Amino acid sequence: MPAIAERIPAAAATRPSLLPLLALGLCAPTLVPLLATAWAWTQPDADTVAHLARHVLPRAGAQSAWLVLGVSTGAALLGTGLAALVALTEFPGRRFYAWALLLPLVLPGYVMAVALIVGLIIGLLQALTSIQEMTLTFVPKVGAMMVVFWASMSFMTATLVSFFTDTIIPLIAGS
Repeated sequence: MPAIAERIPAAAATRPSLLPLLALGLCAPTLVPLLATAWAWTQPDADTVAHLARHVLPRAGAQSAWLVLGVSTGAALLGTGLAALVALTEFPGRRFYAWALLLPLVLPGYVMAVALIVGLIIGLLQALTSIQEMTLTFVPKVGAMMVVFWASMSFMTATLVSFFTDTIIPLIAGS
């Protein structure tokens, strides 16, 4: 079978494609809100910043601190207890649980980090522009998480395949 380059006529191979220009033209309008937000950021309103510092940021900071405290306490208690159980005792399925306890540490951390960063950026943009639309926070976070999942799919697949071949299949086979 001839290579693709051999099957394309010489005139078609040298002709510039209009597809990238069409894609750029279709995507350019999405830059308008971003550029408007960047422009508004260069000229902050003192009243808005003062309002945020006085009313919004203390409450958001306190909620974040309570959230960090609760999640850290729960993760420390649950994680330490389960790790001690798996490390210090011998029970059927111990190898499975040893691997299963590690998977949440390996897989979603970077996805959650991306969602957090995107959420912080969108929250700042909403605070500066006074746009309070729920879909504005949800859709970009989900989109960013999907991009990260797509980009890291080979790593996650390799981890899960290793988990199943090293742990699950021997458990099923009884070895």
